[in-house]
Amino acid sequence: MKDPKITMETVRAASILLEECGREISPPHLTAAVLDAAKLESFQRQLRAVNERQCNGYTNGRGDWDQETEDRDIRRADRVELQARELAARYGVAVSVQGDPRGSALHIKTPKTQRYNTLGGAESGWAL
Repeated sequence: MKDPKITMETVRAASILLEECGREISPPHLTAAVLDAAKLESFQRQLRAVNERQCNGYTNGRGDWDQETEDRDIRRADRVELQARELAARYGVAVSVQGDPRGSALHIKTPKTQRYNTLGGAESGWAL
């Protein structure tokens, strides 16, 4: 992975991962969690791009349907979703994937802390 884009939202997501799994928010744990949160954010951006392409349709320059590109995107989304689930499992949390291109494509489920940042409330979780 190239140098991750780390923002305050990334640090906030990292602290939520640590709170959910009961780990101390201290420098060694936080550093690893920030890098993992950055990966989850990258997965979210990839999934959201797929959602946008699915919404717009898979057409080539002539306006014909491009089944090969659609199939490739489906495989990409499946692979990215699996990677996100595996990474989240290291913190004992689940993620949910949303298909609406207007919002976040990946949410961290927060059953212990009940924290959320969407209109969906605690059951929606923390949107990346």
